[in-house]
Amino acid sequence: SSTQVAARDSAAASDSSSVSDTNAVRNSLVTPLPVQSDVADSLSAADTLQQGTLEAPAFSTARDSVIEDFSAGRKMIYYYGDVTVKYDKMELTAEYMAYDVDNATVFAKGVEDTAGVVIGKPVMNDGEKTYDMDECYYNFDTKKARVKNAVTKDSEGIMHGAKIKMMPDKSVNVKAGKFTVCDAEHPHYYLRMTTAKVETQPKQKTVVGPA
Repeated sequence: SSTQVAARDSAAASDSSSVSDTNAVRNSLVTPLPVQSDVADSLSAADTLQQGTLEAPAFSTARDSVIEDFSAGRKMIYYYGDVTVKYDKMELTAEYMAYDVDNATVFAKGVEDTAGVVIGKPVMNDGEKTYDMDECYYNFDTKKARVKNAVTKDSEGIMHGAKIKMMPDKSVNVKAGKFTVCDAEHPHYYLRMTTAKVETQPKQKTVVGPA
């Protein structure tokens, strides 16, 4: 596939200096995080889209390295350093991604630098909204995502969610959320929601549980 070819070309182009940079990034991650099978299964529900109805995800060449692991029955590709993947109208960027080829699922997260600051946290743009998050699992077939600690803004306010599940119809299920118009990282005032569902079709509305 084009993804695998790009991965091989990137790995082949690495010189001695890029190898040291790659090792530094890999050490900061401790262990590359694979896409967990239980998460992949939970994102592959009965409403999975038919294979081949959309183009394959297009990954950019990572800044540091791209590593393929097709051993022991695995089909994983790891991207280190400022990587972007585009699929249909969705674009996801992060410092680190792990792509499970068989399950069509990607895991994205930021990486701690030498000062202990997390850089390159995932940012998702679905064509209508932008989500800033700590971690993200995204299934390219079902267009479902599981997100940890996400923030998104619109004309009505700012939504924070400790756990978010994005659905194929663009609706979003939120657990342990906050709704506010305060743009501070830790808002000074907000509506605390146990659960909420944000719908965009046929028009946008938010349904809130106990708050």
